[in-house]
Amino acid sequence: MLDQQEATLAKNRAQLRQAEANLARDIAQEQYAIAQANRYVKLTQEGVISRAERAGARQCRRPVPGRQRRQSRDRERPGEMVATRR
Repeated sequence: MLDQQEATLAKNRAQLRQAEANLARDIAQEQYAIAQANRYVKLTQEGVISRAERAGARQCRRPVPGRQRRQSRDRERPGEMVATRR
């Protein structure tokens, strides 16, 4: 019985580490997307690229629906994170 509980605990800890890694990855991707968006805005303002080119770049980097809500939820309740399949 104790072995089974220890195995379950180890599994739960692994799932928590996976969820934390997923959150860290999502945050890094969000920060990169924000930096890219800011870069394109600056390039547009400087006349280096056109608004049409910026719009085309934006089409390629659309955010995954719900990702921002999920990240906010995970940051607010880190003890309740669960690993998700992607």
